Amino acid sequence: MSDELVILLEKHKVDAQLVQTGSSVKTVEQSCALGVKPEMIIKTLVFLWQKPVIVLVRGDCMADEEVLEKMFPGIKFANANEVRKTTGYGPGDVPPLMDGDFIRVMDKKVADGDVFDCGGGKERRHLRISVHELRRVQEWTVVVVSNEKA
Repeated sequence: MSDELVILLEKHKVDAQLVQTGSSVKTVEQSCALGVKPEMIIKTLVFLWQKPVIVLVRGDCMADEEVLEKMFPGIKFANANEVRKTTGYGPGDVPPLMDGDFIRVMDKKVADGDVFDCGGGKERRHLRISVHELRRVQEWTVVVVSNEKA
């Protein structure tokens, strides 16, 4: 089976690292157990609307669904099966860079950051990438779309 993320990174000459973690890193908590701070993690969230919507928020934040609803009336958070069907990746493994017809939304806290760890397309792998590279490779709409976790 081909590694779509590696192909995309090579195709666009992306300056990023694929980090083998040795253990499952599907959640922010699992990443934190490996020493990654939550504010240095990007969660790639998948929502369903007229087209799939990919939303990037930091690991210490949650997407504000009311803000998303105003932007995309009728939007809904994708369940695990919908995530797999829409992206080809399992929840927690979804990288922020993917080929496909997606609407891409980046929270301002992500846009204001530097380098983050995020889904690496496989259960035991992170993608370490800069915001500059994310924005160079694909077009993102930057908005305030997160709330701090309670």
